[in-house]
Amino acid sequence: MGQVYIAAIHGHVCEDVVRCFVAFMNCCYIVRRNAITTSDIECFRCHLADFHRFRKIFITTGVRKNFCLPRQHALMHYPNAIELWGSPNGTCTSQTEAKHIPAVKKPWRRSGRHDPLLQMVKTLTRLDKLRALRRVFKQRGMLVGTVAQYMAQQFAGTPPLIQPGSGTSTDAPNSSDSDHVRVDRNDAEPVSDPKSETEIWLAARHSMSRIFSKACANLPLQRHPIRPISLDLQPS
Repeated sequence: MGQVYIAAIHGHVCEDVVRCFVAFMNCCYIVRRNAITTSDIECFRCHLADFHRFRKIFITTGVRKNFCLPRQHALMHYPNAIELWGSPNGTCTSQTEAKHIPAVKKPWRRSGRHDPLLQMVKTLTRLDKLRALRRVFKQRGMLVGTVAQYMAQQFAGTPPLIQPGSGTSTDAPNSSDSDHVRVDRNDAEPVSDPKSETEIWLAARHSMSRIFSKACANLPLQRHPIRPISLDLQPS
């Protein structure tokens, strides 16, 4: 991204805008590493201070009135969070967004929109009870097949055997429940697979064009730059 986007906007916007994006990209390159040292955190704080200083150009030019943006505010808490819990290592907000949809958005749509909190809690409670009841039915051999198959067995004189309650916990996950849940393909959800170490690789180019500024020319040709992008935008 740093080799493509910054070079694309250089010369078309004022230098403080480019420097703002350079500082932001340096922050991104640091926090997406697998291992982050104390010196990396200090570099992150320096680049974040540059980002906060140069982003004022958007206010002076009238693009924005303020920067009351939750995700930009969250950058201030990254150093302490990394020291407490380690590197984010590709953590994306879509993970919490996927949980936010069934827990907040859909219950709110089912509510009367007036004092919806109590209605949403009742909806979630009833859905949990229905899921627990479905697990009990499946443990007893019920809800297997279709109604037509059940009636055919009844007429044939061989009704399906219903098992007595096993008394096991209904909180155990049942993979077959997912077969009856309609999936919204517009919503990304986390996949329940074994945990593995992952990396997020930003876009990179193997060759430099003539419009690349000195800031981008200082980048090493690799996907994980060691040196930060320079704020000196004067052409070499």
